[in-house]
Amino acid sequence: MTPPGPLSNRVKPGISSVKYSTQYAHYVFKAFDINCNGAISFKDLLTTLSTILRGSIYEKLRWAFKLYDLNGDGCITRSELEKIVSSVHELMGKKCHVS
Repeated sequence: MTPPGPLSNRVKPGISSVKYSTQYAHYVFKAFDINCNGAISFKDLLTTLSTILRGSIYEKLRWAFKLYDLNGDGCITRSELEKIVSSVHELMGKKCHVS
C-alpha cells in the first residue's frame, strides 16, 4: 500500500485538543522535514522515527539538537532555547516567563 502524499506544514483546525500545541508542533515538523521543503514525505517520517526509536545515542542527540537549533546555523542560542522551553510549557497548558 502506497502512503498518501507528503504531510504539509499547515495546522488544520481541530487537529489537536491541546490549545497551545501549534508552536511546538511547528518546531517538531521542521525537525521531521529532512529535505527542508515544507513537507514530510513517507521516507522522512520513517527515517526520523527510526533515528528516534532505534538510532545510536549520537544520532538521537543530533536529532534533538536539530529540534532546538531553530534557524539551522549549528548553534543553539538563548533565544532559541527560550522559544522551545516556552512552547513545551504552553503545550502542557502552563505559562512560562523567561527573564
